[in-house]
Amino acid sequence: MSGFRRFAAPAALILAPLLLASSASGQSSGLFVPAEPDRPATAVETTPADNVTLRHRLVTIDFGMLERVLASATLPLPATLTFNLFEDAEYETIVERTAPTFSGGYSISGRITGEPLGGTTLVVNGATVAGTVRTPRATYRIRSAGDGRYVISQVDLSKLPEQCEVVEIGYAEDPREPTPP
Repeated sequence: MSGFRRFAAPAALILAPLLLASSASGQSSGLFVPAEPDRPATAVETTPADNVTLRHRLVTIDFGMLERVLASATLPLPATLTFNLFEDAEYETIVERTAPTFSGGYSISGRITGEPLGGTTLVVNGATVAGTVRTPRATYRIRSAGDGRYVISQVDLSKLPEQCEVVEIGYAEDPREPTPP
Protein backbone atom coordinates (compact mmCIF):
# COMPACT_ATOMS: atom_id res chain seq x y z
CA MET A 1 0.00 0.00 0.00
CA SER A 2 1.46 3.37 -0.94
CA GLY A 3 2.23 6.00 1.69
CA PHE A 4 -0.39 8.27 0.17
CA ARG A 5 -3.14 5.66 0.54
CA ARG A 6 -2.06 4.89 4.14
CA PHE A 7 -2.47 8.58 4.97
CA ALA A 8 -5.76 9.02 3.11
CA ALA A 9 -7.55 5.95 4.50
CA PRO A 10 -7.47 6.89 8.23
CA ALA A 11 -8.26 10.49 7.38
CA ALA A 12 -11.26 9.39 5.32
CA LEU A 13 -12.66 7.36 8.20
CA ILE A 14 -12.28 10.29 10.56
CA LEU A 15 -13.67 12.87 8.15
CA ALA A 16 -16.56 10.83 6.68
CA PRO A 17 -19.05 12.02 9.35
CA LEU A 18 -17.86 15.59 8.80
CA LEU A 19 -18.46 15.26 5.07
CA LEU A 20 -22.06 14.31 5.65
CA ALA A 21 -22.56 17.00 8.28
CA SER A 22 -21.11 19.78 6.14
CA SER A 23 -23.31 18.95 3.16
CA ALA A 24 -26.40 18.90 5.37
CA SER A 25 -25.54 22.16 7.12
CA GLY A 26 -26.18 24.33 4.07
CA GLN A 27 -22.57 25.32 3.44
CA SER A 28 -21.66 26.51 -0.04
CA SER A 29 -21.63 23.60 -2.44
CA GLY A 30 -19.07 25.18 -4.77
CA LEU A 31 -15.31 25.19 -4.55
CA PHE A 32 -14.98 28.88 -5.38
CA VAL A 33 -16.01 31.81 -3.20
CA PRO A 34 -16.22 35.36 -4.63
CA ALA A 35 -13.20 37.38 -3.57
CA GLU A 36 -13.74 40.02 -0.93
CA PRO A 37 -15.16 43.10 -2.68
CA ASP A 38 -13.56 45.53 -0.22
CA ARG A 39 -10.02 44.40 -1.06
CA PRO A 40 -8.54 46.29 -4.01
CA ALA A 41 -7.75 44.05 -6.95
CA THR A 42 -4.39 44.21 -8.66
CA ALA A 43 -3.90 44.70 -12.38
CA VAL A 44 -3.16 40.98 -12.75
CA GLU A 45 -6.52 40.14 -11.24
CA THR A 46 -8.59 42.59 -13.27
CA THR A 47 -6.96 42.48 -16.70
CA PRO A 48 -6.72 39.37 -18.87
CA ALA A 49 -3.05 38.68 -19.49
CA ASP A 50 -3.62 37.46 -23.04
CA ASN A 51 -5.88 37.65 -26.05
CA VAL A 52 -7.37 34.18 -25.51
CA THR A 53 -9.36 35.08 -22.38
CA LEU A 54 -13.07 35.58 -23.03
CA ARG A 55 -14.01 36.43 -19.43
CA HIS A 56 -12.59 36.07 -15.96
CA ARG A 57 -13.43 36.53 -12.30
CA LEU A 58 -11.61 36.78 -9.01
CA VAL A 59 -12.26 34.15 -6.33
CA THR A 60 -10.88 32.43 -3.25
CA ILE A 61 -10.88 28.66 -2.76
CA ASP A 62 -12.59 26.59 -0.10
CA PHE A 63 -9.54 24.55 0.94
CA GLY A 64 -11.67 22.66 3.47
CA MET A 65 -13.66 21.27 0.58
CA LEU A 66 -10.47 20.12 -1.16
CA GLU A 67 -9.30 18.41 2.02
CA ARG A 68 -12.64 16.63 2.39
CA VAL A 69 -12.47 15.42 -1.22
CA LEU A 70 -8.91 14.19 -0.72
CA ALA A 71 -9.88 12.37 2.49
CA SER A 72 -12.92 10.77 0.87
CA ALA A 73 -10.90 9.39 -2.05
CA THR A 74 -10.57 6.02 -0.32
CA LEU A 75 -14.26 5.67 0.54
CA PRO A 76 -16.42 3.28 -1.51
CA LEU A 77 -18.63 6.07 -2.86
CA PRO A 78 -16.96 8.47 -5.26
CA ALA A 79 -16.44 12.03 -4.06
CA THR A 80 -17.90 14.92 -5.99
CA LEU A 81 -16.61 18.45 -6.35
CA THR A 82 -18.62 21.35 -7.74
CA PHE A 83 -16.73 23.82 -9.93
CA ASN A 84 -18.83 27.00 -9.73
CA LEU A 85 -16.84 28.90 -12.34
CA PHE A 86 -19.38 31.55 -13.44
CA GLU A 87 -23.11 32.04 -12.87
CA ASP A 88 -23.83 30.19 -16.12
CA ALA A 89 -20.98 27.66 -15.82
CA GLU A 90 -21.21 25.25 -12.89
CA TYR A 91 -20.01 21.68 -13.24
CA GLU A 92 -20.19 18.76 -10.84
CA THR A 93 -17.15 16.53 -11.08
CA ILE A 94 -16.99 12.92 -10.02
CA VAL A 95 -13.50 12.56 -8.61
CA GLU A 96 -11.83 9.59 -10.27
CA ARG A 97 -8.27 10.05 -9.10
CA THR A 98 -6.21 11.75 -6.43
CA ALA A 99 -2.45 11.42 -6.41
CA PRO A 100 0.54 12.93 -4.65
CA THR A 101 2.70 15.26 -6.73
CA PHE A 102 6.47 15.34 -6.88
CA SER A 103 6.49 18.70 -5.07
CA GLY A 104 4.62 17.37 -2.02
CA GLY A 105 1.14 18.50 -3.02
CA TYR A 106 -1.60 16.49 -4.68
CA SER A 107 -3.71 16.38 -7.81
CA ILE A 108 -7.43 15.78 -8.19
CA SER A 109 -8.96 14.79 -11.51
CA GLY A 110 -12.33 13.59 -12.62
CA ARG A 111 -15.13 13.58 -15.14
CA ILE A 112 -17.95 16.06 -15.36
CA THR A 113 -21.44 14.72 -14.70
CA GLY A 114 -23.55 14.84 -17.87
CA GLU A 115 -20.56 15.80 -20.07
CA PRO A 116 -19.20 12.63 -21.70
CA LEU A 117 -16.14 14.48 -23.00
CA GLY A 118 -15.73 16.80 -20.01
CA GLY A 119 -13.03 16.63 -17.39
CA THR A 120 -11.35 18.55 -14.60
CA THR A 121 -7.86 18.63 -13.15
CA LEU A 122 -6.55 20.53 -10.13
CA VAL A 123 -3.04 20.54 -8.75
CA VAL A 124 -2.70 21.73 -5.16
CA ASN A 125 0.66 22.58 -3.65
CA GLY A 126 0.14 24.23 -0.28
CA ALA A 127 -1.81 27.43 -0.89
CA THR A 128 -1.13 27.37 -4.64
CA VAL A 129 -3.77 25.85 -6.91
CA ALA A 130 -3.86 25.59 -10.70
CA GLY A 131 -6.20 23.68 -12.93
CA THR A 132 -8.44 23.31 -15.93
CA VAL A 133 -12.06 22.46 -16.61
CA ARG A 134 -12.86 21.27 -20.14
CA THR A 135 -16.16 20.58 -21.83
CA PRO A 136 -16.94 20.23 -25.55
CA ARG A 137 -18.26 23.82 -25.48
CA ALA A 138 -15.78 25.65 -23.25
CA THR A 139 -12.40 25.53 -21.55
CA TYR A 140 -11.62 27.24 -18.25
CA ARG A 141 -8.40 27.68 -16.36
CA ILE A 142 -7.77 28.39 -12.70
CA ARG A 143 -4.57 30.18 -11.71
CA SER A 144 -3.18 32.00 -8.73
CA ALA A 145 -3.49 35.79 -8.60
CA GLY A 146 -1.47 36.03 -5.38
CA ASP A 147 -2.51 36.98 -1.86
CA GLY A 148 -4.82 33.94 -1.53
CA ARG A 149 -6.91 34.87 -4.55
CA TYR A 150 -7.36 33.10 -7.87
CA VAL A 151 -8.49 34.04 -11.36
CA ILE A 152 -10.93 31.83 -13.23
CA SER A 153 -10.75 32.46 -16.98
CA GLN A 154 -12.77 31.14 -19.87
CA VAL A 155 -10.37 30.54 -22.74
CA ASP A 156 -11.04 30.76 -26.49
CA LEU A 157 -9.02 27.81 -27.80
CA SER A 158 -9.35 29.01 -31.40
CA LYS A 159 -7.10 31.98 -30.51
CA LEU A 160 -4.24 29.85 -29.25
CA PRO A 161 -1.18 29.77 -31.52
CA GLU A 162 -0.92 26.97 -34.04
CA GLN A 163 0.98 23.96 -32.84
CA CYS A 164 4.59 23.60 -33.80
CA GLU A 165 5.35 22.05 -37.15
CA VAL A 166 6.72 18.53 -36.92
CA VAL A 167 10.13 18.20 -38.54
CA GLU A 168 11.34 14.75 -39.49
CA ILE A 169 14.99 14.02 -38.86
CA GLY A 170 16.83 11.56 -41.07
CA TYR A 171 19.63 9.39 -39.77
CA ALA A 172 23.12 8.80 -41.10
CA GLU A 173 24.44 5.30 -41.45
CA ASP A 174 25.07 5.30 -37.70
CA PRO A 175 21.53 5.67 -36.20
CA ARG A 176 22.99 7.39 -33.14
CA GLU A 177 24.03 10.38 -35.26
CA PRO A 178 21.13 12.48 -36.56
CA THR A 179 21.53 14.20 -39.90
CA PRO A 180 20.15 17.69 -40.39
CA PRO A 181 16.82 17.96 -42.25
